[in-house]
Amino acid sequence: MIVGLPPAGARLDLDFAEFNRREKWLTGTMYGSEDPAVAMPILLDLVRSGRLDLVSMLGPTYPLERVNDAISASVAGSAGRVLVAL
Repeated sequence: MIVGLPPAGARLDLDFAEFNRREKWLTGTMYGSEDPAVAMPILLDLVRSGRLDLVSMLGPTYPLERVNDAISASVAGSAGRVLVAL
């Protein structure tokens, strides 16, 4: 599973013999292949109930004026999701 979106043009190098021998599967997904109209209310309920902790997944927060710093932090692999606040 790949988490996040690789840059356009990124390539995946596979050893096909190993891939076949281990009977692996490869499939693409966009946003977990969920319907946002169905998934979003469920996720929001989980956040409200405290069963889904999003705060611990956040990384640094930047004001809009420092959006370039936020992009640099994200590209550099800063831990957590980089947030730009208005």
